[in-house]
Amino acid sequence: MQIARSFLAKLACLVLVASCALFEPQSKVKSGQLFQTGQAQYDDYFNKVHQLQLEAASWADDKKASRRALIDALKIATDSVDVTILEATHEKLVSIAHVTGPTRLDLRDDDGKIVLASEARADQSMRDFVKALQSTVDAEIKRKRALRDVPSRVDELVKIGRDLEPRVKGDFFRQGGTAMADVHDEITASYDVLDEISKNARLDRRETEDFISDLGRAVAAEPAEYGRSAGEAVASGKPPAYVAPKPRPQATTTTTTVATAPPKPKPPPKPPSGGGDEVFNP
Repeated sequence: MQIARSFLAKLACLVLVASCALFEPQSKVKSGQLFQTGQAQYDDYFNKVHQLQLEAASWADDKKASRRALIDALKIATDSVDVTILEATHEKLVSIAHVTGPTRLDLRDDDGKIVLASEARADQSMRDFVKALQSTVDAEIKRKRALRDVPSRVDELVKIGRDLEPRVKGDFFRQGGTAMADVHDEITASYDVLDEISKNARLDRRETEDFISDLGRAVAAEPAEYGRSAGEAVASGKPPAYVAPKPRPQATTTTTTVATAPPKPKPPPKPPSGGGDEVFNP
């Protein structure tokens, strides 16, 4: 009988703990909602945090949009992984190089240009493809720049939050209820959210840099590659000019932030730029 009572007492405690966890208020900031206090300086802070959350939530769509022009031009599946995009791009550039001479992607800081040895030899379909490829290069570089700025923006917001935090008691004590505790808890929660956004921005930027670098290797094509398989190239003692990178794990997304992905390997060296070639201007 005593054992049964002890068991029932423990069971009641577990139910009570579970109930408290179930009905415990969830942070609005962590759930992706805009938290408002009615005081301008605090609302400005939470507005900026929320805006950054919305931006982070769009990163996956931005990535798809930046590559859409190239994927459409290649006529491959819209959900193709990077390796498929890169291999198809190189195959297309090999066929173009057969006509125009060597092709390459000149990468300099935050700029990239598709270069054809003899642009005048390209027909309209080749020009249209290079235009689509250039559009993807430009969009990826723009995305890389935007992601690069995120960690510094996060640092600025965290500083503002740290400055506001010790003033919460004095600013909300008179309102009564849970106002003071709510504001303090939401500021604290915002630090975790901002930290996750900053980490994901760094990971996404690295992924973007890797893709741009890999794209530079894929664009580098020589006329001699036309009609020659990788096996034939090895047999002849001349390895293929392009070897596709291994597939990278695809990151998943959450409601307001992009999920983390494993670190990427260092990008390969950029192809050397030659002189006297023509820069394609779509």
